[in-house]
Amino acid sequence: MEATASMALWSLRCNVDLQVRGFAARSGFGVAHFSHPLARCCSPVSLQEATDFVILCSLPRYQMQHVTGIGGFFFRAKDPTAVARWYKEHLGVDLVPADYNQRPWSQEAGPTVFAPFPIDTDYFGDQSKSWMINFRVRNLEAMVQQLRGSGIEVTVDSEIYPNGRFGRLYDPEGNPIELWEST
Repeated sequence: MEATASMALWSLRCNVDLQVRGFAARSGFGVAHFSHPLARCCSPVSLQEATDFVILCSLPRYQMQHVTGIGGFFFRAKDPTAVARWYKEHLGVDLVPADYNQRPWSQEAGPTVFAPFPIDTDYFGDQSKSWMINFRVRNLEAMVQQLRGSGIEVTVDSEIYPNGRFGRLYDPEGNPIELWEST
């Protein structure tokens, strides 16, 4: 009788192992993410552990959805038309299309940092500003020369960081803009 029960547990373990591997393949999870003893075929388990794990494996699958990028950046401005023209003229950010037949500005693929800061940070400059945008640039020096040539004050951080170099300027309404040349 004991041999039959042992054989049944072994069979259950192997069956659950195949279910786990199938679940892992369907869900995108690797088997390594399962720390339960049944995640490895033929490991010693109790009947209760086997039952618990079969119940766990039969729960509805969940795969977290995630955003694929930033689809827009919206902010208030005292003179939205003038601010939009400034971004177009000095940074090359296209204006919002007038209709659905026109395409909006498309950014080049690259990293985007999403970082909430403490409410009392001085990183943005003016404490009344609650956001700062960081634009990637290919050549910081060339962009800085272009902006300064248009009379726009730009401060370049003299430190070269492991992730690149940075410059800081402000739009006509005092909103902070950071320029980033990645390494």
